Amino acid sequence: MEIIELRPLWYYNLRNMMISGFIGLGYGPFMKAATYHMDEGVKQGDMKAMPNVCIGINQANKSTHDSLQEKGGVIQSGADDTYILGPPQIAFPEVKLHEERLASIGLKLNYSKMKCYIKESKKSEMHHES
Repeated sequence: MEIIELRPLWYYNLRNMMISGFIGLGYGPFMKAATYHMDEGVKQGDMKAMPNVCIGINQANKSTHDSLQEKGGVIQSGADDTYILGPPQIAFPEVKLHEERLASIGLKLNYSKMKCYIKESKKSEMHHES
């Protein structure tokens, strides 16, 4: 499906966002050149990258929203920070589905950055601080 309104963003990306550059590992006088170069995209944290991230994950987030809404859960997202809220029997399987939706557009869910919040009054013996 082509979205006419996104053509200027596509053209901007085509002309300006395909870069190749040096990658330094470390900092200051200890920086060493990596054995590889960045071949496409933009640097992590570059504010020009944010619209692309948001547009890229929008459909996956909408699909997760629709799925959760039917089950009594909620998704909230700000840029690439996404929160899936609901009882464990809803939230945990939906995380896996969301992971599959993101994988379909070439993104990988980073489990090392994930956190699970369980209300203190709902914790059982199996829950512990880690």
